[in-house]
Amino acid sequence: ASAQSAQSCHIGHIAGEEDGGGADGDARGRSPRLGPSLSSGFLNAIEARLGDAIWDAFPLYLRAIGITVQMGRSVEETKRLMARHLRANGLQRHGVPDVLDGGGEPGDGPAPCWEIVQSPLGGRGVIATRDLHPGDLVLVDAPLVLGPRAGSDPSIPAVCVGCLQPRASEALRACSRGCRLPVCASSALQGTACEDDPRHVAECALLRRWGVKGDAGRWSDVLLRVASAVRCLALPPDQREILASMQSHYGRQHASEVGTLLECLESSPKPEEERFMRLACCVMDANAFRMTLPAAEDAARDAARRAAAAHTGETWTPFVGALRGLYPLGALLNHECTPNTRHAYDARGHMVIRVARPVAAGQELTVTYSALLWGSPARRQHLLRTKHFLCACSRCKDPAEGGTFLAALPCPSRGCGGPVLPTAPLSLTGPWRCAGCALDVPAERATLLQSVLGGLLQTLYLNPAVPPQPGAILRFLQDNRHLLPATNHITVELKSDVVWSLGRKPGMTFSELSEEQLRLKEALVHELLGVLRALQAGSCSLSGMLQYELHCTLMERCRRDSELWPVVAGDALHAIEQADEVLAEDNAAPMDLAERLRQARLLPPPSAPPAVPHAHAPHSRVVEACAP
Repeated sequence: ASAQSAQSCHIGHIAGEEDGGGADGDARGRSPRLGPSLSSGFLNAIEARLGDAIWDAFPLYLRAIGITVQMGRSVEETKRLMARHLRANGLQRHGVPDVLDGGGEPGDGPAPCWEIVQSPLGGRGVIATRDLHPGDLVLVDAPLVLGPRAGSDPSIPAVCVGCLQPRASEALRACSRGCRLPVCASSALQGTACEDDPRHVAECALLRRWGVKGDAGRWSDVLLRVASAVRCLALPPDQREILASMQSHYGRQHASEVGTLLECLESSPKPEEERFMRLACCVMDANAFRMTLPAAEDAARDAARRAAAAHTGETWTPFVGALRGLYPLGALLNHECTPNTRHAYDARGHMVIRVARPVAAGQELTVTYSALLWGSPARRQHLLRTKHFLCACSRCKDPAEGGTFLAALPCPSRGCGGPVLPTAPLSLTGPWRCAGCALDVPAERATLLQSVLGGLLQTLYLNPAVPPQPGAILRFLQDNRHLLPATNHITVELKSDVVWSLGRKPGMTFSELSEEQLRLKEALVHELLGVLRALQAGSCSLSGMLQYELHCTLMERCRRDSELWPVVAGDALHAIEQADEVLAEDNAAPMDLAERLRQARLLPPPSAPPAVPHAHAPHSRVVEACAP
């Protein structure tokens, strides 16, 4: 391996996935956490010792932390396997590689707009074969495996292993065959059909052959969190070959769920079975995508979902993903901190990848494995410790990150207030400098400031299962404004938490919000959209979510004051059209998205010309002015 190949990462978008005991960076931007086997102090000491030499000694660094990165198969072999995978799932109409499959059949269907190549970053990658524009379809991929996530985060809901729908604990029961995995308890939720689902039958047989400890009449949350490893073992041989061809990460922080599984069994699996499950876990840690399945395919489950939404007062909760999916073609796309594609999951659970910003022929197609709104130091540390590569994309090279200053630290000089940014962003030891007073801040002090901010944030999230209310977040930002620059990614992510809460949480539905709170939400959405524009994120999924929230906010304000309609009609229609363009085929999109678009188009046009979408500058001071 070389430093260049260490940058290669043909692995799936995790956005904070902690499966397998690896590190976690929450999708909403809170500080990455390390698994139990590797302490932050231990890693900090190694990284400090190596400094910038880590680029030239990357294999040494990986050995020191006990990580082995197994690269996947050759490009030609990968093309053959992907062609077979697409044909097996009826996706050849979206284009297959121009090679022969295992049966000797030539590629059929239209020529794809992508090609699997040896990436300049090292390893495999996917490039565009022609110029592509925002919204263009790149590819559709089917999962090898869909299963429960392995993390212990209390925010991850339990799921039925048959229909794979998130369920409250009381809505689940143990499988009657004795495997102790949960299925839907109510006949209205298709409990019997769930127990007989082919995705569950094979894993159930394996668990019963090994024997499961404990009360067979009670489902086990521990077994649920390790079930995906068993599900991989139950794959047919041709699909296991594809799984084994994918890049994998071996090490102390990976594949820990197999050890957990063995503790739950009365007899051990065969050695070759255990080895394959460990390989599967290492592959999933490197490649799995966090996702959900739609409930709308089944009327009873759809009714239950709507009833749950009515009970909680939420019509939509972004970033909730109770499953991890292994998409072998999607996993070949390399990482970029501001990617040029977006992906969604359709009603069948297929991954649909579209262009988010213009892509030239020959340019590599990218996804992101980190949170879009994190600053570069947080992203790079997260990627180093969970995906085991050093990112050197164009955004990481820009200390200002397109003028967003997401990594900015407070200047230590009294009364300055200028942003402190790295002078050499790719360096682990280079100094930082204040843009206001030109004070140089050593890397050690910058690291200390980052740690202080992380510790400060933990005081707000003392109980991860009970997120703070918007009022508490706004008071926190106000009380700590001297430590948290207005542009710092922690500030930005906390504001996004306020956006997702206002209008969605019990006691804070849109009809219950005050006019001040509605104005606050509108201003914060514009601010976040301004950050995305500065990052040149294009039509990314986050922009679609924010446009939907903007539309809902504007419509609620108009419901209360009809005289506002001529003023905001253009903005409201533009927002819901943009949201629909990005989210329409996503099974996790708001349930009322299509209906809101239909109603917005039926409303009378404004008497005045439509308002131009606000061009608010990023990071306004609205929090101090509008805190409820």
